[in-house]
Amino acid sequence: MRNNQSGLTLVELLGALAGTIVIVAAVTFLVVQLQTGYDKITDKERIMNEAEGIVNHIVQAARKETVVAETWDPGSGESAFLLRFVTLDENGNPSGKRLEYAFDAANRTLAVTQIEPGSSRTVTLSANVKQMDVSLDEGGRKIAIDLVMQLSDGTEYALETAAYIPRL
Repeated sequence: MRNNQSGLTLVELLGALAGTIVIVAAVTFLVVQLQTGYDKITDKERIMNEAEGIVNHIVQAARKETVVAETWDPGSGESAFLLRFVTLDENGNPSGKRLEYAFDAANRTLAVTQIEPGSSRTVTLSANVKQMDVSLDEGGRKIAIDLVMQLSDGTEYALETAAYIPRL
């Protein structure tokens, strides 16, 4: 009598199962690594766009033909910094309209307040600002902006530029 049984032995079945587990684990590892890399890239791109938006906002405010820029410390030391653009009327006098940029280092926020006679509106431009330095030259005609943003993983992105205020 001939024993003609076909099929898989337990050893073959366990070997196939172990091979499948190794392949699934490798694919899972690759997917997690790709997602982590994608998240880092999108976070950096978001921070870069945010930094460029902040600098563009300040530069556009500086390039208005009827503004005077000034910086001051509101008295809280290094925890806050303010930049103010005052709109002038046709006679060169303050019109009551102004933009005020406030950097709060303790909360890492940069906000802008648009003030007009009888109303004001504040918008937070970013909650990822690690450091911001703005300086004016002696005549108040050139603004130098140094901005350092912090990504969610703790790395930093720095951006610096200068803008010239048109002569009145």
